[in-house]
Amino acid sequence: MLQRGDTSLHIATRARNRRMLELLLKSPQNSRYLYISNNAGETVYTLDAGHAKSLLAHIFGSSKSSTVLSIVSSLPPSLSLSLSLSLSLSLSL
Repeated sequence: MLQRGDTSLHIATRARNRRMLELLLKSPQNSRYLYISNNAGETVYTLDAGHAKSLLAHIFGSSKSSTVLSIVSSLPPSLSLSLSLSLSLSLSL
């Protein structure tokens, strides 16, 4: 992480570099970094949501629900339930 607390996924998302995001997310273990907030409280999801064309939707599929399912299914079971519940609540808002 850098001084502002960004992960490599934050940087790639901010730069709108789809190829780099795809490479970083190729390993299912790296998907946990999608949920890490930087010092400003921004996650990769919040950075991506600020743009008309979602890079994450392009990488994981067009619907938000398929993106959530793809990511949550790659997480350890102990995290999957709590994340899927919190994400489903935020998607319904």
